[in-house]
Amino acid sequence: MKAPYCLSDYSISELINLLITARAERARLEVGYPATLIVKSREIEIEGPAVTPEAIAELVRSVACTRQIRNLRKYGTIEAIYTFKGSRFLVRAVDAFGDCRLDLQPVVALIN
Repeated sequence: MKAPYCLSDYSISELINLLITARAERARLEVGYPATLIVKSREIEIEGPAVTPEAIAELVRSVACTRQIRNLRKYGTIEAIYTFKGSRFLVRAVDAFGDCRLDLQPVVALIN
């Protein structure tokens, strides 16, 4: 069975467009595996190339400032808010102990 979602390469804008289209809660990229979307608490594989360390590094560089990139190298994790077409997204990157991954999810405002 063919995966319902497909990417030829990984860019923040393409991932966000896919998140919006699929109404996904989160996109998860982990080195060595295909990217996945979390939709209604189910993992759905995104058809495309396996995630590489270079792909994650490029995604991080596209959303993080120099200070955040230094913190990723020093502490092994960062969180950044990225604004795209008026919506905000949380980008969480981990690069520690051989574990290299990136999660992307919409930021939902809480109203009291």
